[in-house]
Amino acid sequence: MGQESLHQRSQRGRRSAAGTENLQTAAQREVGTMPNSSIGSDVGRATETVGKTRGVRQAAVAAAAAISASSSSSSSPSSSSSSASNTNPGSSEGSGCSGSSVAPPSSRQSKKRRHAGDVAPRGNAHRHRSVATVATRNDGATRYVPDDESSQPSTSSAPPQKIRRHAFLNFVNADAPPKPIEIKATGTKRSKFACCTGPLNTKFSSFVRFCETGCTIKIGDAYWINKQGTVYCSACYEAKEEAKNFNKCKNVNRDEEKTLTCKKCHRKWHECCSLDLQHKNFTCSSCTKKRTIRTTLTGYSNNRFESFMEENLNGMLKERLTPEQMHQPLSVASYKEKKETALKEFVPRPLRSAFVEKYGETIKYDVRTIYLFQRVDGVDVLVFVMVCHKYKNILGKSWTVIDYLDSVPFVEPKEARGTVFRGVILLYLEWAKKIGFNHAHLFSNPPDQGTDYILSIHPIDQLYKTADELLKWYNALLRKGVERGVLVEVRTFKQEMERKPYTQPTDLLPFEGGLWMNCMSEFDRDIRKEFGKTLPKDQYFEKFSELMKEKFKANAKNNFFIDLDLKSKRVTDPDPRKPHKTLGDRDAFLEKCRKHNWEFSSLRRAKYTSVAVITMMMGELGGK
Repeated sequence: MGQESLHQRSQRGRRSAAGTENLQTAAQREVGTMPNSSIGSDVGRATETVGKTRGVRQAAVAAAAAISASSSSSSSPSSSSSSASNTNPGSSEGSGCSGSSVAPPSSRQSKKRRHAGDVAPRGNAHRHRSVATVATRNDGATRYVPDDESSQPSTSSAPPQKIRRHAFLNFVNADAPPKPIEIKATGTKRSKFACCTGPLNTKFSSFVRFCETGCTIKIGDAYWINKQGTVYCSACYEAKEEAKNFNKCKNVNRDEEKTLTCKKCHRKWHECCSLDLQHKNFTCSSCTKKRTIRTTLTGYSNNRFESFMEENLNGMLKERLTPEQMHQPLSVASYKEKKETALKEFVPRPLRSAFVEKYGETIKYDVRTIYLFQRVDGVDVLVFVMVCHKYKNILGKSWTVIDYLDSVPFVEPKEARGTVFRGVILLYLEWAKKIGFNHAHLFSNPPDQGTDYILSIHPIDQLYKTADELLKWYNALLRKGVERGVLVEVRTFKQEMERKPYTQPTDLLPFEGGLWMNCMSEFDRDIRKEFGKTLPKDQYFEKFSELMKEKFKANAKNNFFIDLDLKSKRVTDPDPRKPHKTLGDRDAFLEKCRKHNWEFSSLRRAKYTSVAVITMMMGELGGK
């Protein structure tokens, strides 16, 4: 097996926070602003130019007409429009599955659950009862988050973004570029809607899928699926010798947003504009005195962790914003679930006995999923999600691992985005230290453009950081954590290995779904595929060792070992277990969003999705 192909596979989108890349120049970034993709830069001019360009074009046309009328010579006006209107490929025509629509299956399910895709626009393709396609990371890492130029270079934390959001919504249509839409516009003859000036037929977005072997199925590509939800790309399907009862589909989403009619005034509303989840006996906001739709987390009962995060995040905002800007508070909700995973589930067979001897048959840990909202136009909009694994005892030490980050660029004002996203990460680490965790770990590895980790369908103009940009961003964040006294010391993997030299695979901690566990599983598959299952044990470990050394070099500086409280003997978490079958499970949450076409492609649709999430959190969703 060639080293190049192995490297390519290991680099296939995986964990680490990648967020929105600012649309600013490299020179600007060097001056001191953090790039977009996770938490550190300006969220841009792209959307702003959409509205401005239209005015420039109209002025140019009018001027040209005046010149033409007063002059005998006719010259065509030069209306150079800086087009920030990318069409969504999700609208490409094509036949879907025969009969029913199918939801994307989870790529590699629990074993290889961290593979990233590509393609910027995404959306809901065909649906099925199977688990939704989940973006996973091949080499087991974390995250991505957006930000903007407000972030101070010394205090960044993940990728930012450069898409300026005014008092309008980017009405993302599957077959039309984003257009600025008034939040409360009066219906026109063209649109015939009371809610906005959007088109009559608005398709939902399509999204990238993954086949069972981890291959990317881009929007518009063909794929094969059976009743159990197993998915193969065309190449893998053709290579299978015994693939039966599979149907050929095209990865496009044909679902259209519903049109609701007010039972009193009979005016029409887009489903997402209405914020109405039930659709029955719909009464618009103009015809009802008391709003019955829950749009905020008011009444949500916070635990100690949520209160700590909320108070400190809003305190940070108060230090940077004017009183007039503080009408958009931040809210935090979280879920905590206990997990126990057998080592045989993610440790290759030849290594299992050694790992079991050192670490035991199973690994116990808690999963905490953190949701961050900001109030925008009376709706608490979900803008950031982080998933953390907490190991309270691995060889007598406690570890918290930042497993996934995901965000969308809707925090307002844009000057506060850097503060907010950096604050979430550092405050979480501060809380972990406060309750007694000894160490933390994170892996900086951005996903491919267009990949969804937790939040389904990001804006098509949300760009992600490159690996180098994200690494620079995390280094700045961690330095700031040390300066503030939150972190005791930060070491790269290379520095950690210099302190504790690697001698055998069991020297690497068995974090479920982590970088090194996923690398080991990948190497085991590659060796067996190339040399078969009869390779002598000594030759197997020789090949395995060679691959590990290559991976050590490639990841020497992009995963971090963080000291929090070295003196603590135990973790004392004051909050009880708080499970939720959907909100406490990243895979289940993403699947549900795709099943119901809940997406974050625009602020308009993000509001509708957020109302659905809030309703779930308050236990009022019913059968939805």
